[in-house]
Amino acid sequence: MLIVAREVWHDLLWAARPAVVVADDGTELVHWSPAGTIGCFATSRFFPGRDHLPREERQLVSLETRQWHYRGIPARGAKLAFVSNVSWASVEVTWNRNGSFAHWYVNFQRPIKRTSKGYDTLDLVIDIVVGRDWRWAWKDEEPFRNAIRRGIFGEDVEAAITAEAERVQAQIDSREGPFDAKWIDWTPPSGWPTPCLPDDFANGANAPAGATITLSPDQIT
Repeated sequence: MLIVAREVWHDLLWAARPAVVVADDGTELVHWSPAGTIGCFATSRFFPGRDHLPREERQLVSLETRQWHYRGIPARGAKLAFVSNVSWASVEVTWNRNGSFAHWYVNFQRPIKRTSKGYDTLDLVIDIVVGRDWRWAWKDEEPFRNAIRRGIFGEDVEAAITAEAERVQAQIDSREGPFDAKWIDWTPPSGWPTPCLPDDFANGANAPAGATITLSPDQIT
């Protein structure tokens, strides 16, 4: 079964990724996407006054102004994502393009909202990267703090992420759930297709005025 995992910010489409469902019990969902899978992502490149800004700042400015373009980006590696209806994080087991294990990636996000085609959520900037030895480190802490200071995200989001991080860190320490070593060697059944976004993947979400969507890799619209 193919699904679309979308990110939506104030009813505006922020990102969309196609994936293949591995397991779904109605609460816990596991999905897979191989290297080369093309997703649709917001970009603020070439906006006047933004070219000189680092990527992290361009992202925050886009969230503040609710103005961006879209481009298609192929995934550099494969990933197996574990998401939950109630969790403020997804956990991705990731592999390099050559099939070697890369790391676990903990992506803090709003709890998913199921849709007819998959689910909607929103990336919350901050992440945790976990190595093969289960040592972990925060990623993008400062951009997240800036998002809180500037009122892009509220203090309720900060509190939810703090609580979620404690739960995730306990899972890492105990090697449970997605952090079980068995997932390092997981492979999809042979013959599974590379998922593609359906033509109507953006239905139900808006786009910023003047923005158009293209799935051609690295093309800015």
